[in-house]
Amino acid sequence: MIRGFSKKKRILTIASLAFVGVMASAISIGKANAAYVGYFNTYKYVANIELDSNFTSAQAMNIYNSVAFHIKTANNGTARAGYSRIWAYDLTNNTNNPVYNKDTGGVEFQIGHGNCMYVGDGSLYIATQETGKPSIVKYNYSNENGTYYLSNRKEFSVYSHNQSIKQPIAITGINYASELGGFLVKNGLDVYLGNFTNDTFQWTKHYILDTNLTVQTNNGIENIDVKNYIRQGMFYRSGILYMPMTNNNQKNQSIVVAYYLNQNTANEAVIPEIQNQFFRITSSKYSKLFEIEDVARHNNQMYVNVNTTDASGRNYDRIIKFNDFTY
Repeated sequence: MIRGFSKKKRILTIASLAFVGVMASAISIGKANAAYVGYFNTYKYVANIELDSNFTSAQAMNIYNSVAFHIKTANNGTARAGYSRIWAYDLTNNTNNPVYNKDTGGVEFQIGHGNCMYVGDGSLYIATQETGKPSIVKYNYSNENGTYYLSNRKEFSVYSHNQSIKQPIAITGINYASELGGFLVKNGLDVYLGNFTNDTFQWTKHYILDTNLTVQTNNGIENIDVKNYIRQGMFYRSGILYMPMTNNNQKNQSIVVAYYLNQNTANEAVIPEIQNQFFRITSSKYSKLFEIEDVARHNNQMYVNVNTTDASGRNYDRIIKFNDFTY
């Protein structure tokens, strides 16, 4: 989320994290499977990503080969509005370095909102979250003596299952699902499975993620309506789609909901009741804003990048990981 956007950016901090079992529903062509239950309420700061006074809004993050690629977007109303910078944080050496744009010779990129990204096999894909414009931007990336470069920009459009919508839709999430044989992209609660051909994303399967969650917490049963949360990026691994969201009514609270997807399901909409993973952070330290933007698993640990604002109004951007979580 961008500071100055109509969808106001929530800058987040981590004060408490609950990881509990959740009964979640998913309407999908994919199948939901059972998960386990856990509880986690501690975390560790990995990186300070306050790097440039012109680019202050943390957006997408993805981890590849022990490097956390992450996007910082310029505020509206500034000279650099409409541009973003991409950084590469080495989780082994704890160094944060800019990614360079070989197409322009600079360090800035026009990638819309830059809401989510996927990095792998020499390519970097970015979900722009723009309607009526290219939904996905792809770059080739290279590591030249420790310096990362992006080049050969390509643009792709994603079209809705709703035949009345003729223009490209805003994509807020992207990840690759090897066992499903393609990419997953997200628009709202619609998730599409497919692949890129020419300048279009050709999807073959459509999932609709249910909004009603019945959560078992330490305090008993809670009902959570996902429609009250602002949906951010997403991450897919081992059959699980992780989706971070920020509470629209309580800005210092974010959750990560896990939906289980599987392609071996009849071609019809189903609403299975599933025992699933659920993360919730309610921050007292960052009482004005705690916003998880994106999530990734690395070495069986859970990483997120966050925007936070404390009671005084000071903003912080961080990458953190949750202690004791393994999968």
